[in-house]
Amino acid sequence: GGDLSCHQVPYPTYYTGPNEVWWAPYDNRPGTGATHALPGYNPNSLIYPFVENNRKVFQCPEGYDITPGSPTLGQQYQVSYAFNFTTGGPAGLRLTDITNGTSQVLLGWDHSNVPACNYQFPGANVQVPWPFADPAA
Repeated sequence: GGDLSCHQVPYPTYYTGPNEVWWAPYDNRPGTGATHALPGYNPNSLIYPFVENNRKVFQCPEGYDITPGSPTLGQQYQVSYAFNFTTGGPAGLRLTDITNGTSQVLLGWDHSNVPACNYQFPGANVQVPWPFADPAA
């Protein structure tokens, strides 16, 4: 479709169809979760070939759900790192287009959840940085 960067989806992990490709090998088909892919999932991603199709590159050794009361407590995340998914953020830009200095911009980081990070207010299609003081941050 016309929304190649998925900025019009209702939430970051919204499944858009079988041709969807994440930056990291992440299965978000209906029935999956942050810690598990569906049986038969064939890992793929935009940068997967450049890391020799090694899924462990995307899994921090400490990338386990540690959220008290979570039904997936203790399970390893599919991907332990996040890509900046904020509206107007650096995702999809060339380094020369990032004008406030690339050392001042976060593109990816370790993350205890899904491989995209942002906060989206209900009913809005603008993704903003997750509030730093939020207990879930």
